Amino acid sequence: MQNDKQSNQKNPKWDLLLDQVRSFPDSPGIYIMRNQNEEVLYVGKATSLKKRVSSYFYHQKRNHRIRDLMEHVSTIEYIATKSAYEALVLECNFIKRLLPEYNRALKDAKGYQYLMFTNHPFPSFLKAMRIRKDDGIYFGPFTSAKKASFLHRLILKTFHLRNCKKTLRKNDQKPCLRYYMNQCPGCCNGNITEDEYKKQVQLAIQFLKNNVHTIQSQLKENMVLAAKEQKYEYAALLRDQIQSIDAIQEKQRVITNPDFNGDLLAIFSLHDKAVIDVMKVREGKVIYEDHFYYYQTFDEDEEGILQSFLLQYYLDLSYFSPPREILINIECPTLVDIKKQIQSKFPGSSLEIKNPKRGVKKQLIDFCLENAKKHFQTKFPHYFETLNPLLIAVQKRFQLPSIPYRIEGYDISHMQGTHTIGSMVVFINGKPAKKYYRYFKVRLAALPDDTGSLREVIQRRIQHDDEDFGTLPDLFLIDGGIGQLHAVSNVLQENAIQLPVLSLAKKEELVFTENNSQPIRLDKERSEVLRLFQQIRDESHRFAKKQYQSQHIKSTLTE
Repeated sequence: MQNDKQSNQKNPKWDLLLDQVRSFPDSPGIYIMRNQNEEVLYVGKATSLKKRVSSYFYHQKRNHRIRDLMEHVSTIEYIATKSAYEALVLECNFIKRLLPEYNRALKDAKGYQYLMFTNHPFPSFLKAMRIRKDDGIYFGPFTSAKKASFLHRLILKTFHLRNCKKTLRKNDQKPCLRYYMNQCPGCCNGNITEDEYKKQVQLAIQFLKNNVHTIQSQLKENMVLAAKEQKYEYAALLRDQIQSIDAIQEKQRVITNPDFNGDLLAIFSLHDKAVIDVMKVREGKVIYEDHFYYYQTFDEDEEGILQSFLLQYYLDLSYFSPPREILINIECPTLVDIKKQIQSKFPGSSLEIKNPKRGVKKQLIDFCLENAKKHFQTKFPHYFETLNPLLIAVQKRFQLPSIPYRIEGYDISHMQGTHTIGSMVVFINGKPAKKYYRYFKVRLAALPDDTGSLREVIQRRIQHDDEDFGTLPDLFLIDGGIGQLHAVSNVLQENAIQLPVLSLAKKEELVFTENNSQPIRLDKERSEVLRLFQQIRDESHRFAKKQYQSQHIKSTLTE
């Protein structure tokens, strides 16, 4: 068993490393930190390499993230650049290529979703996890899987597109269920020609680009023509599409004059966290809004975060060229260079990146900033209220990346493999938050199989990061042992989600962690941390049992 005391031993290489760092140039560049196995841990940029890297040795006492990093660092190397902007670009390229463990924010496109049309005579409309070099047409990124799924279903339903991945070679293939439900035009059995189908695809693309007026006029002309030719079913389909688009237009917020087309990017930060809100405004309406969380691991300022985000969002995460105008809420000295870099990817595009100080555009960026603040308060509410000190103890004891303000507990309940229920209970600031309690009817796992059931429950949970379920937790607490712990960790890793997981075994009340081969034994009599974990575990068990009994009674009455 591990000792409850934390080791505070100093890295024996620190004195040697500090002597080397003192010889670094007082000029811009990037620095690369590696562990004893030569694996890259962190890549950073600096206007003064000497001052920036030296600060890690002095700040590690007050910043646990810096301390954790420095305990693993064996070598530090640097690459000098001619300017701070070159350092910024080089840092982005290195992070994208090397994916260092401690570069937390937007280090690649994993975790985001895209909607895409395949490069095929009858293109499929699919969801994707990243942009591939496959000549497909991509839209996104979406940080919320729920938003991406909703838009995916909406486009399929409105424009009658196929979403299967099978290759169409002959016209004698048996159509799928969606065809008989009038949700697919029947590309596989020759029910629609290639030209007719591609017209529908182009309408969907124009809709996603927000060229709504063009779509509406085309649909109305086609509807009138179809009615004249007595193609009444096709005319009714076009009428339904027009009505669907009109309904969507009515829901979009009008925030400014209809002649404004641009992107709004605002950053709000507090302590070691930040959120960047992105709004796409076309013809004065907000057609798209999303937000990206950033963990300021090593004291980055807002200016540096936003500069990195601009490059990564428009160069790596975006498929289409940006609008003519991008408004941001802070001053960035390298905007001219960033603009040139973005234009190099999208030649021929005219682009202006501005930080407005007054007038209507200042009001627009302030509106975006307020949205960023709201997202920050939803994700990190403990920054605005009195924090339960017990959560700080949990963070320190288990070396968690952040304070576990929101903890979710999970349990599986069934009787000989029937009516299997997975429970999710939520504790916020150390207290039950019953409005977020949820239960899952396990469908896919081979029963009885607690580990497989748990995998399914967690997979379904992480698809929801919305107001109904609440944000993803700071800590997953599982009822079980090492097997259950690994099952949940594997699901999170498969979905590129970096969140800590602990499991609490019943008999000896041992806590299993991801980074230690041996469980941790907490003091059963005096440990407040163990009492909190037991309360969460017992509540998840109670809730699972309650839901199981309810389902069992219902099934008994219907037999």
